[in-house]
Amino acid sequence: MMNTFGKSIYGMFTAVRLNCKLTREEALTMSALWGQYVTVTEIGKGLTRIEGCMPSRDYSDFHLELTICRKKSKLARMQAEIDSLEDMHATCVAAADDPIDCL
Repeated sequence: MMNTFGKSIYGMFTAVRLNCKLTREEALTMSALWGQYVTVTEIGKGLTRIEGCMPSRDYSDFHLELTICRKKSKLARMQAEIDSLEDMHATCVAAADDPIDCL
């Protein structure tokens, strides 16, 4: 396998080695859909490593599915952050008449 990250095309095959931020659910989705070609491993700090080799004709479908999973993961992280901020705001409003005092 290649030592560098990204993709390398070798004729009819494309080798990939990527680190990306995916939720556990999206990592499982990629593993289920593309498990015959790539391994999907959680490497810590919210990162997932995807590496393997596939027929070059399948790479565009793989890349599209990976992009969708990455966007869904980003959306889930952003929604969790919004929920956290809303909870913090609700706590501050309940604790004081002036929410600015909670900060």
